[in-house]
Order: sequence, then structure tokens, then C-alpha cells
Amino acid sequence: MKISSVIPAPHERIVPPGEILVSRTDLRGVITYTNSVFAGVSGYGEDELMGQSHNIVRHPDMPTAVFADMWRTLKMGRMWHGILKNRCKNGDHYWVDALILPVMEDEKTVGYLSVRRQARRADIETAQRQYQALRAGTTRALWPRKFRLDRYLSIRSGVTLGIVFVTLMLLLGAAIGLGTIAGAERELSAMHREKVEAGESLGRIKFLMADSRAQIMLAALHDPKNPLSVAHDHPVARHLDSVKENELEIDRLWQAFRARAVPGSVTELADSYWAAVVRYADNGLLPARRALALGNFAGANGFIINRINPFYDEANRRADKLAAQMMNESGQRLAAERELHETVQHLVIAGILGAIAIMVGAAWSFFRGVVGPVEARIRDLERMAKGRLDAHVDVHGRGEIGALNRAFAATQSKLQYLLDNTFRSATQLSAESAQLKTLVRRLSDGIEDQHERVFRVLDRINQCAEGIAGLSQHAEVLLAAAEKFADADGADGAVVALGQSSAEGCLAHARELATSIRILSFTGEEMSREMARVADFLVDDREAMHTMWTAAAHLARTATSLEKAAGYFEIG
Repeated sequence: MKISSVIPAPHERIVPPGEILVSRTDLRGVITYTNSVFAGVSGYGEDELMGQSHNIVRHPDMPTAVFADMWRTLKMGRMWHGILKNRCKNGDHYWVDALILPVMEDEKTVGYLSVRRQARRADIETAQRQYQALRAGTTRALWPRKFRLDRYLSIRSGVTLGIVFVTLMLLLGAAIGLGTIAGAERELSAMHREKVEAGESLGRIKFLMADSRAQIMLAALHDPKNPLSVAHDHPVARHLDSVKENELEIDRLWQAFRARAVPGSVTELADSYWAAVVRYADNGLLPARRALALGNFAGANGFIINRINPFYDEANRRADKLAAQMMNESGQRLAAERELHETVQHLVIAGILGAIAIMVGAAWSFFRGVVGPVEARIRDLERMAKGRLDAHVDVHGRGEIGALNRAFAATQSKLQYLLDNTFRSATQLSAESAQLKTLVRRLSDGIEDQHERVFRVLDRINQCAEGIAGLSQHAEVLLAAAEKFADADGADGAVVALGQSSAEGCLAHARELATSIRILSFTGEEMSREMARVADFLVDDREAMHTMWTAAAHLARTATSLEKAAGYFEIG
């Protein structure tokens, strides 16, 4: 194992395995959401990141072509995947495997969601080489990949290509088979014409030549000196006419023989044979016929012995040689035809094997490009059902499989974002519900204390009200006495001593005292009623505080349940 594959570069921070860095931006790239992992790895506080451009973590080593490609892809409504080098607040850096996708609302892009995880060291090393080449200008291709046929396969195109290929193979096989059969039929027809019919013609010529010789011999038996001549009851001309007819038929047969496709290798033998036939006819049969026609039977016998028989034998030898050569030619052509058939057979077998190889290769590519990714997504879905959201998906394919991979990656990223947001909100809700419970407890305790104080004050107010009521009665008695004293005549010694004006002043003070005590009594009763209302209100608030305490407890349990539910998933 290479040292560079396990030891990070100087000042490099390692993204915690199993953690994801989540951020969301608006259309201008301004951060509108960030999670604590992103803030922790980058060294910024969450408040520092909110409202800032995402370029705040862009590292100067990153080529501008990478971000140009990213924005071009995102503005086309497609997700972007790549390896990024980001900068920390203190100047350190960290590598992430980033998946960025548009956030859609009502079929419109309203922002971008970025979900990043720990990048594999092999991918980092590949990205470093690629970025170095981009900065040096030695390459213009971003994320170069080896050609893989399965990336371009789709279910529709795969099935269509399979049907077309099988159809073409069937048509090609049928064409080869039918062409071979037609060629064999033509060759057999030619061999039949050239060999069988030609052989029949040669055999017929030999028969006619023998018959002509026999006719000459039979005509010679008409010699009057021959004791058997009396047995012939027909003229000599009959035999001579038969010879003439044979010669005409021989000539016709030979013309038909030469009209057939006679191979060039037997042309010389055929000409030699025909020359022997002509010599047999012109130098043997013709002189004998003439001698017989003139009655020169002895001369005819001489021609038979000295010319006809030798010429006949010579012609037969040449006929046999020609027939043997033609048979040899037939064997060679038959062997060539068999060799052709074997060649065609080998070609057909090779074509079948090639077609099988192509089908196997196509099936392998189809399984690799279609069935394999589908099975992988099924396994990823099963892992997702078990709480694992850490699948690495190739989003660069085409066709239905590429669309499936991108849809799965987008779904997984959005689930990661929602779960991260849910866990964060649940944690915040749990903390705030705890604070609410503390506040409700304090308020409830205060209300209980105030409730007791209010009732103590209410008791005292009631006691004061009772005292004021007693004073009011005494004031009424005093007022009545003052009025009676003021109305008395001057015979009373007390009135004489005090004087009339003093009595009236006492009466006025008594009246004011009575009025004030009445007002104070009314005020005390009003205060008593208001304090009673306050006491009732505190009782009601105590019930409300209890309800608030119950609600806070429910919120705390809900937050705990959400935390457990979000914690069930491994999103990194």
C-alpha cells in the first residue's frame, strides 16, 4: 500500500467518515442553510457561513474550469458530481466527494443543495493529477473516463440492438444457406449437362459408330459369292442408308456435345477424338459405302479390315481417353465443390461462433450496464430500508439506467438533507422544550407563591373591610348625635358653653367622617372582589401552567422520538 494513500498531505483536514457536509444556497450561491459538520470541518461558525457566498470555502488550487463546468451543468437542470478541494478558515484544506443538485419548486429552480462526504484517497489522487493538467493547459477534458459501452446502453437500445442483430444473423444465415444451395444446384446442373449428358452423347456416338460398322459388314454379306447372301431379302441400300442416318445423328450429337460448357482441359482431346471419328467416317465408312454401292464387295471387305476396324478402334481409344479425362474433371470439380461446401460450412460455423461471442459480449455488457446497476440500486434500496444512506452511485451513465442512478442519487441526497435538518431541528426542539419546562416550572412555582400571598392579602382586606364597617356604624351614630345636638335649644348648658358655631363644626366633621368611611367601605368591598378575581385568575393560570408543562413534556418526547428516528439512518 502506498504511503500517500493513507497519510494526508500537510495541513489537510480529514472529513470524519460517515459524516456529511450539507449546505444549501440560493440561485446566486449564497448560503441559506448549513449543518454543524460543514461548519466544524471548515472552521467557520454557522452564523459566519449563513448569508455568505459559497466561494468562502473555495480553494485557490481549484481550476476555474471545474466550477464553470459545475455551473453549466446545474443551470441545465442536471446534478453535478466531482471531487473538490475546499479551504478552511485558518488556511487548511480538506477534500470532499461532492454531489450538487438543483432544488425545484413548481418546476422552477429556486436554489442548490450540496451534499458532500469524505473523498476516497484514490479519487483525490486522480483529481490532483487532473487539476494539475488543467492548470498546466495540457488537457481540456474534465473528469476523463475510459470508454465503457455499458455507459451508453439503455434497456430500449439494448433490446432493439439485440432484435436487429438476431434478425440480421438470421437473414445472413438464410442468404448464405440459400446461396450455397442455389450454387450447388447450378453446379450439379452444369455437371449433369457437361458430364452426364456429354457422356451419354459420347456413348451414343460410339454406339452409332459400331452400328455403322455393323451395317457395312451386313452389307458386305450381300456378296453374291457368299453362300449366305440368299438369306438377305432386302437390298444393300438399306444398310447404306442406315450408315448415312447414323452419320447425320453423330454429327448432330457432336454439335450438341460441343455446344455444352466443355472445360478447356478436354478440348484438345475432344478435337482429337472428333478427328478420329471424321477419319473413321471419311476414310473408312465412305470408301466402303461407295464400293458397296458399286457392288465391289471384295473392296468393301478390304476397307473393313484395313481401314474401318483400325479407325474404329482408334476412335474408341480416344473416346475412352476423353471420357476418362471428363470423369477426372468431374471428380476434380466434385472435390472443389465439396471443398467449397466445407469452406462455407466452416464459415457458417465461424459465423455462428462469432455471433455467439457477440451475443455473449452484448449480454455481458447488457448485464453490466443494465442488470448490474438495477441490482445495485435494489441492494442500495434494501440498505436504505435498513437505515444506510451511504451508497456511492455513478451518475454519469446514459439511458434509463443513468436516469435511475441520478434519480436515486438525488433522492438519497435530499433524504440526507432532510434527515440532517430533522435531526438538527429535533435537537433544537429538545433543548428549547427543556428550557420551556424550566420556565413553566418557575412560573408555576411563582404562581403558587403569589396565589398564597393573594389569599393572605385578601384575608387582611376582608378584615379591614369588617373594621371599616364597624367604624361606619359608629360614624353613623356619631353623626346622628351631632345632628341632634345641633338642633337642641339654648336651655342646654352644654350648648351654651360650646357655642352654636362649634356645634355646627362638629356636625360637619361628623358628616365628612361618615362619608369617608362609607367610601372606604365601598372601596374595600371593591378591592375584596378584585382580589378574589385575581385569586381565581391565578387558579386558572395554575391550570394553564400545568397544561403548558404537559405540552412541553410532549414536545420533549417528540423531539427525542425525532432524534431517534433520524439517528436510525447512517447518512454519511
